[in-house]
Amino acid sequence: MKSLFSKIAALSLVATLSLGALAATADTPTVLVDDRFEVFGITFGQAYGSVHLVYSVRELGGQTVLCGMTAHEKPQTLRFRRKILRKTWLKAGGKKVLGDLSFFEEFGVLEEGDPILGAAAACAPLPASARAPYELGMDRLSIRP
Repeated sequence: MKSLFSKIAALSLVATLSLGALAATADTPTVLVDDRFEVFGITFGQAYGSVHLVYSVRELGGQTVLCGMTAHEKPQTLRFRRKILRKTWLKAGGKKVLGDLSFFEEFGVLEEGDPILGAAAACAPLPASARAPYELGMDRLSIRP
């Protein structure tokens, strides 16, 4: 009887932790892209075009956060999105404070004339020690067709 109780308690704990993780990702704050956002572009050649990371470091709810979204010039780069964001990082004062920007919202393929202003950008908190100047960059990335 004791082992059955232990199994039920363990399953309950796993379920609680899983629900907590889902709730944490669902609570990622979003803001609308405005003129304070900057664009970091990555070009993969004519066949693939460019991927634009639109981002801003700002105060939100009393905390410094990085907010961002991605937009693609051609649909071919949509399959590289996850790899690109995992290799991208933010430095504050010369130190890497945030890596793997997979939380960025996906805008999709940017058609000519599509307004980015007003689109949703997801945000993630920065460590309390993070201070300007901020720099967005990327580790070496290899893309194969």
